[in-house]
Amino acid sequence: MLNHALNGNGIANWLNIKNEAYFRNGITIGKVDAKAFYQPYKFVCSSDVNVIQPKNYTLNKFSALFICNQIRMQSDKFDYGNQIRLNDTIALNIMLPIDVTKQPDYPFMEKYMEGKENEILERL
Repeated sequence: MLNHALNGNGIANWLNIKNEAYFRNGITIGKVDAKAFYQPYKFVCSSDVNVIQPKNYTLNKFSALFICNQIRMQSDKFDYGNQIRLNDTIALNIMLPIDVTKQPDYPFMEKYMEGKENEILERL
């Protein structure tokens, strides 16, 4: 069960989900603070979380982390008195690199974030 928690990837509890509608491989956005987290596993969430998933692309760790970062850059617009609702989520102007067909350049995002991860791991 995911909620709007700032830590632990927004995880409130682990549940055994059987015969329930669930999400998988999506990005959750907390309504109070607009913090974005990638969720690679099956999950359900509370009403204080919005879920987004690209229409014609399956997220992976690296592309999702790139998108989460772009969403977080806009999170200072939202707080308890100005929560991000579903329509606000739809209206977010998420700046992403595009390819020659003017579609999101997911391979670039993946390569970029994988490179960033490797830079950090090399410093450890």
